Amino acid sequence: MSTLLRNMLVAGLACAGTTAQASPGEHVRFGPALFVPILETGFEYHSNAYLAPGVAQTGREFDAIQSGVAFYLSPQARLDVETPQFLMEFEGKYFMRKQMLRGMNNLDRFQDGQGKLNVELWRRSVVGLSIRDRLASATQPDHRPELQSSLLRQLRNELNAVANFRIGGELFIDVGGGYAYHNYRVPGIEVIEGQEDNVFNWRNTYDVQSKIEWRFFPRTALVFEGRYEWNRWDQNVKATGLTEAPPDGRYHLGAYLVLPDSQFWKATVGLRGRVTRSLVIQADIGYGMGLYDYTAVLDQVPDIIENPTGTEFDCSAVGCDQDVKGVDGILASVQAKYDWGYNDKRRFGQLFTVQYRRNFADSYFTNYLAWDFVRGRIDSMWHPKITTYLDFTARFEKYRGEVDRDDTYLWTRLGLDYQTTPWAKLGLLGGWVQRASSQPTIQYDDFFIRLIAEFQY
Repeated sequence: MSTLLRNMLVAGLACAGTTAQASPGEHVRFGPALFVPILETGFEYHSNAYLAPGVAQTGREFDAIQSGVAFYLSPQARLDVETPQFLMEFEGKYFMRKQMLRGMNNLDRFQDGQGKLNVELWRRSVVGLSIRDRLASATQPDHRPELQSSLLRQLRNELNAVANFRIGGELFIDVGGGYAYHNYRVPGIEVIEGQEDNVFNWRNTYDVQSKIEWRFFPRTALVFEGRYEWNRWDQNVKATGLTEAPPDGRYHLGAYLVLPDSQFWKATVGLRGRVTRSLVIQADIGYGMGLYDYTAVLDQVPDIIENPTGTEFDCSAVGCDQDVKGVDGILASVQAKYDWGYNDKRRFGQLFTVQYRRNFADSYFTNYLAWDFVRGRIDSMWHPKITTYLDFTARFEKYRGEVDRDDTYLWTRLGLDYQTTPWAKLGLLGGWVQRASSQPTIQYDDFFIRLIAEFQY
């Protein structure tokens, strides 16, 4: 402990006494610390700003699809401090979007942001400690333009602490645990008596985790990972405020939503390594289960759901007894990157990335979500100052519980960046996103264009 404190004190004195002058683009250095302030600003256009379904999906008398233009502003900062025994990495971002067209201010966003903190102690000792925290406030458009605020919001904080054991130069063992808080806010839910600030529900998640990494070759490792988590909802039976189906045919959850608590376990084994100087491959396979306990649901049902007949609530009748098992429990992750001179800033350098993931997670409106994720990306450098990227993502989603739904989410982007100076960059981005679903009234398409200027000191 005394060695660590001495290193931190030396780092602090070095920072205080060796602050260096910096020009734009060189960042701010003081001792072992590096501070990078960033500002992004620009405009973005969306052909379907509310991500609303059209007349064909809803049968409405009017079409809710509206295009929109927004002003975008994002101040950011990054701070890195590194010594032989101590590492701290911090990144903070704030996002603001102001709609430019009249009547669309219910899509204005002034509360989005995220923060990331990574701290590593006793980095070169046999026993170390790692602490990671992820904090975010994120929104996405709701499909109802008639609301005062048409934004779905999620507040989340994910904290992990892990003890690191280094045995020789080949075996590394991590053991730790974590806590996560997720708060979901849905517009229009204030109609429910006693509900405040559109709070739909929140979940507390506790977990224990372990990882064993055996580096049997200098650039190749065999990795075993395991995780067990408990998910606890504040309200296991949620009144939605929707007593009957909307007249325009839009999809809704019903008068009550049942969310049982759950326990998950996951275990994977994988191989990660650099095959050649240009090719890096990661492959993991595993299995897991999610077990749902509706005991808390039965305890809350009499206080929330009216039951004049006195019959016992049957969770299987509404689907809330569905567990993650069978094929849905298969876990997989494969990624390959091939760098053909891109990171060496070679003219006409290319970076190819392909990725596949299969996983499952707890859902905020049904029991669970199981998904398959496919991605392909090409980063190209045509000139030391000019880069482009083409990115395609497909996610096949399976929702099970009280709500049974199968979705396909497609997302593609084409971007161009021009580094005008060491401290300024211009970017042009265009893309398309689509959600197709077995529930047609939540389907949508959106084309978007974004023009952004980025400045770094």
